[in-house]
Amino acid sequence: MPDILSHPLLQMDTPGIILPPVPKIDEIALPVAREDVDPDLLRNLCIIWREKDKISMVTRLCSTE
Repeated sequence: MPDILSHPLLQMDTPGIILPPVPKIDEIALPVAREDVDPDLLRNLCIIWREKDKISMVTRLCSTE
């Protein structure tokens, strides 16, 4: 991630645009509750990760591993 943020494009002056701090992976890499899985996002994740089975994708998202 630090390599991305040091890219010259991201180092340009951006008047009026304030980039928030990057969250720590420990803060965002948490399992989600089944009821919080958005159907549209689930469909898109299945396309990106080439997962044909939505149930297994939800299981992976809710897993603590």
